Amino acid sequence: MEENVKNSNSKKVRLSPGSPVYIGANKSKPIDISEINFSEKLFEEKVLNDISESKAFKINKKSTTWINVDGAHDGVSIQSIGAFFKLDPLVVEDTLNTAISPKFENLVYVN
Repeated sequence: MEENVKNSNSKKVRLSPGSPVYIGANKSKPIDISEINFSEKLFEEKVLNDISESKAFKINKKSTTWINVDGAHDGVSIQSIGAFFKLDPLVVEDTLNTAISPKFENLVYVN
């Protein structure tokens, strides 16, 4: 396993920190993005073709919005999600590297 991680990280040699390069198993299936809006009296789920269809900043502020992304192997889509939510490039880079352990950082709070 360590050898595979070492070889996959070679894609990042000589790239600046925050460079979005997917590191993980090759997959041909497109990623799935869905948006869930919920509150005490509301539950809506919508499948998105692209993150630009999200209403995360346009909906009733009395509900909570959850964006669910299944798959991190499409670097272009992950970059567009990062840009949409103004995520730090290092967070996007970590998202694309499936060889590292998951971590929690309280970076985004949308009110």
